[in-house]
Amino acid sequence: MFPDNHEMILTGTSNYTAFVPKEPAKSVFLRNNKFIFICEIEIFGDILCNGRKYGRECEKDCFCFNQSEKCKVSTGGCVSGCPVGYSGEDCKSDCPAGTFGKKCSRKCNEHCGQDGSCERINGTCLHNCQAGYLGDFCNLTCPSGQYGQQCQHTCSPNCKASNQCDFVSGSCLGGCIHGYKGHNCSEKCPSGQYGHLCLNICSLNCGGNEKCDHVNGSCLEGCKEGFTGHHCNEVCPSGHYGQQCKSRCSQNCGGNEKCSHVNGSCLEGCKDGYLWEYCLDMCPSGQYGQQCKSRCSQNCGGNETCSHINGSCLEGCKAGYQGHNCSDKCPSGQYGQQCQHFCSPNCQGTKTCNHINGSCQDGCKDGYKGHNCSESCQSGWYGQGCQHICSQNCGGNKTCNHINGTCLEGCKNGYIEHDCSEMCPSGRYGPQCQQRCSPNCGGNEECNHVNGSCLEGCKDGYQGESCVEKCPSGQFGQQCQHSCSPNCQGTKTCNHINGSCQDGCKDGYKGHNCSESCQTGRYGQGCQHICSQNCGGNKTCNHINGSCLDGCKDGYKGHNCSETCPSGQYGQNCAHSCSVNCWGTRSCNHINGSCMEGCQDGYKGHNCTETCPSGQYGQQCQFNCSVNCGGSGRCNHVSGSCLDGCQDGYKRYKCTEKCPSGQYGQSCQRVCSENCAGKKPCNHINGSCLEGCQDGFMGHNCTEKCSSGYYGPRCQERCSPNCLGKEKCHHINGSCLEGCQDGFKGHNCTEKCPSGQYGQSCQRDCSVNCVGIKNCNHINGSCLEGCRDGFMGHNCTERCPSGYYGPQCRERCSTNCLGNEKCHHINGSCLEGCQDGYQGYNCTETCVSGYFGSECNEICNAQCNITCHPVSGYCLGGCIDGYMGDLCNETCQSGTFGPNCSEICHTNCKRGVCHHVNGSCLEGCAGDYTGHTCSEALPVASMSVDSTMAIGVGMGVGVLITVSLVGVLVASAMKQAVPAGMNKLMVNQ
Repeated sequence: MFPDNHEMILTGTSNYTAFVPKEPAKSVFLRNNKFIFICEIEIFGDILCNGRKYGRECEKDCFCFNQSEKCKVSTGGCVSGCPVGYSGEDCKSDCPAGTFGKKCSRKCNEHCGQDGSCERINGTCLHNCQAGYLGDFCNLTCPSGQYGQQCQHTCSPNCKASNQCDFVSGSCLGGCIHGYKGHNCSEKCPSGQYGHLCLNICSLNCGGNEKCDHVNGSCLEGCKEGFTGHHCNEVCPSGHYGQQCKSRCSQNCGGNEKCSHVNGSCLEGCKDGYLWEYCLDMCPSGQYGQQCKSRCSQNCGGNETCSHINGSCLEGCKAGYQGHNCSDKCPSGQYGQQCQHFCSPNCQGTKTCNHINGSCQDGCKDGYKGHNCSESCQSGWYGQGCQHICSQNCGGNKTCNHINGTCLEGCKNGYIEHDCSEMCPSGRYGPQCQQRCSPNCGGNEECNHVNGSCLEGCKDGYQGESCVEKCPSGQFGQQCQHSCSPNCQGTKTCNHINGSCQDGCKDGYKGHNCSESCQTGRYGQGCQHICSQNCGGNKTCNHINGSCLDGCKDGYKGHNCSETCPSGQYGQNCAHSCSVNCWGTRSCNHINGSCMEGCQDGYKGHNCTETCPSGQYGQQCQFNCSVNCGGSGRCNHVSGSCLDGCQDGYKRYKCTEKCPSGQYGQSCQRVCSENCAGKKPCNHINGSCLEGCQDGFMGHNCTEKCSSGYYGPRCQERCSPNCLGKEKCHHINGSCLEGCQDGFKGHNCTEKCPSGQYGQSCQRDCSVNCVGIKNCNHINGSCLEGCRDGFMGHNCTERCPSGYYGPQCRERCSTNCLGNEKCHHINGSCLEGCQDGYQGYNCTETCVSGYFGSECNEICNAQCNITCHPVSGYCLGGCIDGYMGDLCNETCQSGTFGPNCSEICHTNCKRGVCHHVNGSCLEGCAGDYTGHTCSEALPVASMSVDSTMAIGVGMGVGVLITVSLVGVLVASAMKQAVPAGMNKLMVNQ
């Protein structure tokens, strides 16, 4: 037994065990800070357990795996410790969670997955690894570029440092590249943001929805009007505006031609001749100057238009006016454009005419016409105002004198007098009316005054133009157009005047010319015989032999219808047989075929050919078919059985029983409709619902859906007129089946599109070219207040056609524009520049004085006297003295000088040469003459040789001084006459 108050501390190989008392040890303090502990040790012998046992009574088995190893007597613990992977006093417990190895002294890797547990012996992780780690012991991190659970994820390509992200979470170690955010940089910047960490806001000047590139912030839909640059944060440079700053400020803007960088409106008003916010509109026609307050002269030519800038008439003066401002009328005797026309000498009276159109104020002389009486009457007309027509009776070409109407080539046959206006007198005709008419002419024996033909034809029995020939044999009467009657007896000849038969008439005819047949009902010689009473029709017979023309009456036959029909036949020509439906012997009347003994059952009529009418049957058709017979209600005309079965709603042979409840129709085979309202059955005949139909159905038996366009109770509700398609709407609730028509929306399409939208499902936006704020028709998008300048079409999507611009595209481009594109569709500015001689944005201004050519960039020659033509540059007022040519760029030819080089150098000039401007002799004077033009003679008597030489030298010096002074004066005058900007050019020249 072990002492209770001792603890076993040592077990050796001997049979002894040492115990230490549990009382505290006693300590003794020595020098040098040292202690000695004194304790009691008691030794007991013969108590060590044998074999692999432990415990107070050695009753327990050791747990050590090593069979040769002994365990502690008190605890059973292995003397050399527990096996790897086990713990506890008796080494029976697995290592605690999170530990492994010898004495469970090692901890599982902290990156083991799930609960952090590992295998208790070698420490391998039991449930994979935590995110970012791999290996059996989870001691390896993911390779570069991978992260997460089992390293199966790849770092985001949006990481700033390539392939470098946190191996656990995937968050980018160097942050995100511009345009992305989030821990792993997988999120794009939200709309309206960009750059590093999406901290930058897109420019408010971005176009469209103010969206920009999420990386660099560049505006995706360009810039709003008036802005430019990568981020649209720069305003348009001076002189430009609008979308992408492509538009130029109008050159008509006042001041420094500055305009709003957004919409191009002029900031300092307009130059003279232009209006409104953008200064694109010229003054309205008829106005000019500052704010277009001045009006053009009403005498301006063309459309009374003038320069919209200075008011000068663009198309000259109206006809009849002249002078600088077109205020002077043409002088008397002149008229028209620039008063260059003279009044006509054919004017009546004072020969004065209207100063505008030259019309003669007192009318024209006879034989002339036109507003200015310059035209002779056209051929065939003459007299005052050429109102008279030459006589149709003039001979030749029917021409007459244009003044008095006298026929120039005499009269036609049958006319007399100077103007051939009178016909030949009655009874005469031909040239000069010298011939007489024929006595056989009809009527009053008058004839045509031209050729003598009888006007009223010939008397009876005569023919020919002049009625001198008798009718030939066999003809008679008016114009011999009648032939003798073929009914004449004998030779068939007759009188040439009245046609009477000379030998009497044939059988069947009468009258003096035998042209009349016998009257109805008679025939033969002299029409003395009467037709037979048995003749058919109108009882008429042949007027010659008496045969009946319309056949015989019913029941008769033969040539003259005197025989009755044989038994069993009757009627017309006895062609009909008696009816088989006749009763008894089947005999019938010979005239009408009526059965003598009546009809068999089922037949009727006088000849028994008619079956009983529908609905009747039996003897003499006296019985009615059953009212319940089907079809047309017919029954067998003999027995009365229903031919088409029973009517709907009835059954059985006699059709007397109604259909049972819930059934109806033919043979009661049909069931009442499930769409009937209420609980009552339907009509036994036609199946009509007795209490009406359920909503959405109609028809007597409620089998029909509501008609297209209707719905609801009794189908009385109308579908919305805004529904699409043929089906219109649902027959029960009225919802539109195929959607709404353009311009409408909602369940039943009763809501109009909101302002600014139109069309199918209101999905389309009104055109930006509409006047007003997207104001358009909700159905078709047509602009309600019209189009902005430069656009046309019902929805204002079409630009003005080439050659037109402005409001409603009614303005025409200037005719002075170059190229095919003509002008800008909004403001009319010429797109390809101006024709020579014109300038301004719409090329309506001629070059200012002193300039000409393309864009008016050419300067008139300084030698022009006044100015030059704006197109060609030709000097309009001639040249200054000493110059010549269209452009005044040629000096006078040798020997000439002065204005237009019209002066000739003085004959006393040496070699005939003088200055081209003032005519001074350049090489001195010949002989004894002096002066700058050598026109003065020297005094001879007082001159000596020396004095002569002195005088000569003096004169020479004087001439040189004079020439120099003249040159200086001319140069000064030329300099003053040159327009600004020309001095430099002259110096260079």
